[in-house]
Amino acid sequence: MNGSKTKGLAVVALVAVGLVGAPAGADPFRGAVGAGLLGAGIGGIAGGSSGAAKGAAIGAGVGLLGGAAQQERRQQQQQQQQLEQQRLQQQQAEAARLQAEQDRLALERQRLEMEQQLHRERMMMQQQFSAQQAQPAPLQPAAAAPAPAPAMGHDPGLVSDIQRSLTILGFQPGPIDGLLGANTVVAIKNYETQHGLLVTGQPSWPLLEHMRARGVVEERSVFLRAQRRFVGGQRPVAERLGIVEQEVRRPPV
Repeated sequence: MNGSKTKGLAVVALVAVGLVGAPAGADPFRGAVGAGLLGAGIGGIAGGSSGAAKGAAIGAGVGLLGGAAQQERRQQQQQQQQLEQQRLQQQQAEAARLQAEQDRLALERQRLEMEQQLHRERMMMQQQFSAQQAQPAPLQPAAAAPAPAPAMGHDPGLVSDIQRSLTILGFQPGPIDGLLGANTVVAIKNYETQHGLLVTGQPSWPLLEHMRARGVVEERSVFLRAQRRFVGGQRPVAERLGIVEQEVRRPPV
């Protein structure tokens, strides 16, 4: 009797061990059944049928609690893995965002450098253009003024006497050469304007007589005094001006 009982308990224990050894997280009920059988076997050995019932109840309760605890631990591990994966994905997304921001900043720096380079080149071109505009145009050699031709219809002797008179009066008609040049015309106009005459700028015998009436070349003593004056050791003023001791020219009759 005891031998068969022992064999039966051994078989129950082996089945219970197999059930308990299964992953409790996958099937908590299966673990509870295995634990109940194991408890019943142990209780039966220790206390008979009443002990088996108690052992089964205790084993089933312990199996359920153990299975629930293992399942909770498994769920926590799964949640931890999910959180770790989410954290890893967030880190990867943040790294990608930072890399994109760095790329954008690099492109922005390149754009700014290109704009600055273009601005410097534009400023240099403007400065060169301004410098070229500020440079004065090369001076062309002035052409030599042609010698004034004698005025047609004017007596060179009359022109010379008027030039001589204008020179003495300080009107600067130019050289006393008998040629009616621009300086002689201007000097005649200035004389006519100053004395209230009709401004023509042309030599005439009445104009010469007017100058003589002003005391220019009337007195022979004027000639003599002019011949005795020297300027800077040069020839006498009268000689330089072509004034000689001779009778004053008179207009032809």
